[in-house]
Amino acid sequence: MSLRIRKVLGYALTDIVPDDPRINWDSPLLDLVGVRPTFGDFVDHLEAADPFEDPELEDVDMVRAGIGRQLPYRLGSCVVHSFDYGLPNVMTLVPPSYATTWIQDDNIFDYVEAHLGGEADTEPALYDVPGIDPFDGRWMDKEAGLELNHNYVRGYRRALELNDTEQQEIAARRITVAGHPRPETPLFPDAATAAERLTRLVPGEVRELAAFGNLFTEPRIWTSLRPVLYTYWS
Repeated sequence: MSLRIRKVLGYALTDIVPDDPRINWDSPLLDLVGVRPTFGDFVDHLEAADPFEDPELEDVDMVRAGIGRQLPYRLGSCVVHSFDYGLPNVMTLVPPSYATTWIQDDNIFDYVEAHLGGEADTEPALYDVPGIDPFDGRWMDKEAGLELNHNYVRGYRRALELNDTEQQEIAARRITVAGHPRPETPLFPDAATAAERLTRLVPGEVRELAAFGNLFTEPRIWTSLRPVLYTYWS
């Protein structure tokens, strides 16, 4: 094993197994030899599909600006997974427009820090994080894949912290889809349903990366991704 430290922020499945049926192992994003698709191909896809619902958070121009000069390069670098290095159960997706900032390779500060105790500990590490800027503090319904009104989610989570069972039920029924009026039938009929379906927002760009690369075998698998900080040596 060499001594290159890699750190990745992204959205991960953390229970991958060999020949996992959720993964299309023939996806071009997992082809370490091929040079296509490129970041530019991904931008072309976004321009044709116009998939983003929140232009203040994500839009094609923002993605292109974030990608910058990487347009000709291999898009598969945004899918981090290996059975040989790191944690084989982890597959992390990085929004392409954040690849230069969320993928850190061989940083000298990390290298020195890792050796402060003498011999470096080269064990991989995976940490759940509450969110990654600018997406932290935002939530979605895992079943529908839609962003939720964060104020109502905050009220529900506050009731959880206070262990107030009655208020949890009330707060759960108040939660609505962001930007939509309150429906006659609550999105979450009770606190148990909210606990099961509430999850951190997965950026639309990550969803589109998976769809463009035909990475998953079922269309809703992306809703199981969660924000992580992943460190490994290779």
